[in-house]
Amino acid sequence: TERKADINALHGQSEAFYAQYGYYPSLADLNSSTFRAAKFVGLDKEALKDPTSSSYAIVAAPQKGAYSYAPTPANCDNASKGQCTGYTLTATLENGSTYVKKSLN
Repeated sequence: TERKADINALHGQSEAFYAQYGYYPSLADLNSSTFRAAKFVGLDKEALKDPTSSSYAIVAAPQKGAYSYAPTPANCDNASKGQCTGYTLTATLENGSTYVKKSLN
């Protein structure tokens, strides 16, 4: 339940960001405390951390013990490599299945 709530919170913040700026955050953006403080106002830092982990880092590919955020197109950085136009957020659940939320646009 906590993992699903965390992914839903990140999804909501990412969609609100898109509504304001017209593109999605990059993986580096999500892992930047400065970016999150300025653009993801109200996001509880604990939403970044899988309940079994001590790390707040979001990873690029799904794995147990961490949340993943895969923006598209691959390697987008909202600068020299282009804007992020979509994403997939994933949490690996206790039973090994995944909970996935994709960008709405």
